[in-house]
Amino acid sequence: MSVRMQDRGAIAVLTGIDRCSLALVLLALFTLAGGFLASTGYFTVDEAIYAAGARAFAASGNFVIDNGLPALDFPDQHLWFFAEGPEGLVPQYPVGQAIAAAPFYALLGERGFILLNTLAGIAMIFVLPRMAAKWFGDERAALVALALLLGATFWIEFVFALWPHAVTVLCVTLALTWLRAGLDAETGFARKACGVGAAVGCAMLFRADTALALVGVGAVAVLLARRPFRLLTCIGLGVAPFLAFAALANLVKFGSLNPVSYGQAADGGTDLGAHLVPVVALLLVGLGAGVARLTGWRPGWRVCVAGGVLAVLALLIVPEARGLATRYVVGAWALTGDATTIVDTRFGMTSLPGGLFAFNGLWKKALGQSMPWLGILALAPFLPADRHVRRSQLAIAIFAAIWTLPFFLRSWHGGMGSNMRYFLPLVPLLCAMAAKVLVDLCRLVPDPVRALRLGAIGGAAAVLGWALLHPTGMPGAEQILSTWLLLGVTGLFLYAGLAGRHRALALAAVGAGLVASTIFAYRDVSQSQWMRAQGERTAVELAHLPDNALVYAPTRFLTGWAFRPGHVAALPDYHSHRLDPALIRAAQARGMRVFVWSEMLAEDRTPPPGPLRHWSGSRAVAVEEIVPERLTAQQ
Repeated sequence: MSVRMQDRGAIAVLTGIDRCSLALVLLALFTLAGGFLASTGYFTVDEAIYAAGARAFAASGNFVIDNGLPALDFPDQHLWFFAEGPEGLVPQYPVGQAIAAAPFYALLGERGFILLNTLAGIAMIFVLPRMAAKWFGDERAALVALALLLGATFWIEFVFALWPHAVTVLCVTLALTWLRAGLDAETGFARKACGVGAAVGCAMLFRADTALALVGVGAVAVLLARRPFRLLTCIGLGVAPFLAFAALANLVKFGSLNPVSYGQAADGGTDLGAHLVPVVALLLVGLGAGVARLTGWRPGWRVCVAGGVLAVLALLIVPEARGLATRYVVGAWALTGDATTIVDTRFGMTSLPGGLFAFNGLWKKALGQSMPWLGILALAPFLPADRHVRRSQLAIAIFAAIWTLPFFLRSWHGGMGSNMRYFLPLVPLLCAMAAKVLVDLCRLVPDPVRALRLGAIGGAAAVLGWALLHPTGMPGAEQILSTWLLLGVTGLFLYAGLAGRHRALALAAVGAGLVASTIFAYRDVSQSQWMRAQGERTAVELAHLPDNALVYAPTRFLTGWAFRPGHVAALPDYHSHRLDPALIRAAQARGMRVFVWSEMLAEDRTPPPGPLRHWSGSRAVAVEEIVPERLTAQQ
């Protein structure tokens, strides 16, 4: 035995853990270090709102935001994504982040917001392999799933962020880990089933969209569990306390007992009324499935054919059904295959030459554009698998179909960002399923490492070559080349599955997709951190704005100055982007200075307001003081 092997053995003996566990611990330590090194600036207004709620809760035990002077009460003071509650202005988002982050903020300041997500990311390093092993019964695939999550997805960006995506991903992954055991069990699953409900309920305290996980696990239980109604009862018992808490919190914040309310109409589909048709359809399908399970009825092939014929007739005859199906297909392709096909006419969404589409200056990618290796899933139905694996694959398909349904129907992409963050809870599941396919395929190919290596070299050359030689550069590699990679991987894996040949070529294609995903993920993280650092510097400068002032500026730059007496923050009308001259006149009548972010002047299409007096000579500060005479002339 070599000295090196002896040293490794000694380390394992001394620490009491094997090399795999040691590697996981090291990954956790690196992740923790990243949490302390990451920028504490805000990426979007959403993060600033989450932070404001946590600060308010840490300071006063409630969620009310103080925005300036009681004497001033104009619509522009009701900042975007805040809601008007019985006691004042409150964040529209669920209370979980504010409550959980408040002690971290009290101890570590702004860094505490990041560390909450970092700790959730560390927990995922240990939870995901366990989840993948339970779902697919393959320890090697479980480790590959973790490698995919860490190195070939956009998940890592949100581990070093403030908005609580990493927390909700952890909660949903825990729920699915416990759910799998309950699907096959006859008895003894009550505790884990209650844990499923509790994990989903906890996620709902952080993000309202995770209510979809409750629908998803319920559907999987009804359709696949051996004891569906017992399982559903236990899940309900687990989630009930969290729903009750969310309802009471929203009663205090908004005066509403709706546990998933935002307190106002909001973009992104948080209004249940906007999803009436799919909600009713899901209820009817769920009711039918429940009756079928209760009575033991299973449809034969004649019933299935008749149902298919009726569905086709409905699409041909009923315009509403045809429109719904069209919206679903268009949205599915836009959010999973090609983000440049998204139709969004809001400010900041720009079509550019060469087929590019900028989302507030970012090159947003569909799910498959971020992860072109997802095409490997096309091979899953063709590989030999036991009953446990097939049931797991079916459960994932059901869960993913329900989660994506409202987003596909509305083509809702999640606003500002480089990727499809709303699909993050699906990413660990997809990594687990893809890892199982990849490991099984490697067992069928004579030299899998060589195929993957050659594919990775080809993928890197394709991305870098496009970035250097194509007119669209790296943005084109992210939004155009990535779609072709996705289609290529999917097509080759379908061919390999149907024909049973050229599996090595398909494996090389997935190698290309993996290296492209890694490059795109690195760019997402670096872009996010750069924007956060820029925002942090701007916020530090704006924190020195004077007292007794009214400031029109992005909320994420004002958190060091706003939300205290005499400091009035404002935003233009959300739809028209017009400033409110009445508010500005009222503020100036009280002797307040007025500052406006230069881009907001441009969006308002206000003529250049005469001689401008800049508050600071720093180029990083894009705030200008408006001259009252020009504002009066605008009326």
